[in-house]
Amino acid sequence: MYRKDPEFYARFGFPGALGAETNPLIHQRQRKELEPFFSSKGVEACYPKIWAKVDIMCQGLQQRQAAGESVELVYLFKRLTLDVIYLLAFGIDLLNTDRYGSEAAILSDVTIALGAMMFFKWVPGLSRLVFSLPLCVIRTFFGSYVKMCRHSHQLVQRNYSRTLEESGKDRCLDSTIFDSVLRSFAKTQDGSNLTRVQTGKAVDDVALSTTLVYLCKCPKEMVKLRHEVECLRETNVQDIQLATISQIPHLVIGFHLDDINRNPKFFPEPNEFIPERWSGEEGKKLQRWFVPFSKCSRRCIGMDFALVEMKLVVAAIISRFEIWLDNPNVSLNSRELLVKIPGDDLRIRLREITF
Repeated sequence: MYRKDPEFYARFGFPGALGAETNPLIHQRQRKELEPFFSSKGVEACYPKIWAKVDIMCQGLQQRQAAGESVELVYLFKRLTLDVIYLLAFGIDLLNTDRYGSEAAILSDVTIALGAMMFFKWVPGLSRLVFSLPLCVIRTFFGSYVKMCRHSHQLVQRNYSRTLEESGKDRCLDSTIFDSVLRSFAKTQDGSNLTRVQTGKAVDDVALSTTLVYLCKCPKEMVKLRHEVECLRETNVQDIQLATISQIPHLVIGFHLDDINRNPKFFPEPNEFIPERWSGEEGKKLQRWFVPFSKCSRRCIGMDFALVEMKLVVAAIISRFEIWLDNPNVSLNSRELLVKIPGDDLRIRLREITF
């Protein structure tokens, strides 16, 4: 649920950031500038960047299989999602997906920083107190949070300089999301305030992990989905068309919104995995309650990008691999770390489907 209270956003240490804009007129103007990038044309233009990363991910899964290793889903999809976010937002490839076996320090920093934000969320005034202290003191207790802020600052300044150098070039679409953000901010603020732009971490990794775990626990639904994506089995990931994955009925991604999604008034048998509930006329009626990205003018502007990435990932994996849980008794109990994340390791094993 979107909150317009400036004090709420001040708790997290980035008042004035784009996602925390509480002035409806400024927010509307900024969103209008961003909409072309997130339009259907914009999604289609960025689709090759997404499938290129998914293709690399599938190659990595083949290597994990050859080595006889299990795959931790949240870790796998965190690396993929972060790569996609940075590619689309800044045109920078972090190569986390390509270097699956290597350490990704930024992932650890993100997780620790989210833990720090939990304190800010539940203790009003704490962030104001913390950020009034000298940086050397803050670093002692919230080192990863400070590193994230510095990383964002450097990233913004570097891209700000690049965009200024390219300002004379003609482009039908901005090459990155940052370009659109820069144009939006330039109309309302000076360049120095761009340091308030913060890079975000989506929850695609949790949604993807949850979806694959449910499919493993519900073999009948796995069979139905595999039948629908069978046409993709002999297709290279890069040749899977956006229109194709958008039309697969059982390619449904799971989200956690307990208050709504577990309300039997709207969703009969809310604790059962029933992808068919979203099909046909009844499925159309349920769309009004589909709010993982919020609704109306405050709806997540990146929703279409997130859904395309997740559908492509599920289609690519299910059409190419047989998967099963490393621990059949694993639970989907979650813990809150600003956003809800699985409490257990969600590991799968896989075997490539031979033609």
